[in-house]
Amino acid sequence: MRINIGNKFCVTSDPNQFKVNQRSVPPKFDTNEDGTQGEEQLKVLGYLPSLNSCYKFLLKHQILVSKASGLKELMEEVGRIEKELDDSIRI
Repeated sequence: MRINIGNKFCVTSDPNQFKVNQRSVPPKFDTNEDGTQGEEQLKVLGYLPSLNSCYKFLLKHQILVSKASGLKELMEEVGRIEKELDDSIRI
C-alpha cells in the first residue's frame, strides 16, 4: 500500500506495520550518468501500528517543524495540515 500525502510525504505498509515517509527527488542538476533525473527517495520518519496513528504522527510532525510565530498562525497551519491529510485519505 502507498498513500501520497501532498508532495512531501507518503504512507507505505508491509504486512506488519505502516511507515510514514518523507519524499524527495534529487534536483534537476543532480542527474544520472545517462542524463536522466534520479528517482524519488523515501526517508522513513516513523513506524506506526495503524493509519490513525500515521495521521496523528504527520499532524504532530508538521506542527513541530512549523515556523508559526503565534497561536493564531499555528492554528491556521493546523487547519491547513488537517485539510491536506483529509484530502489525501478521502475515499
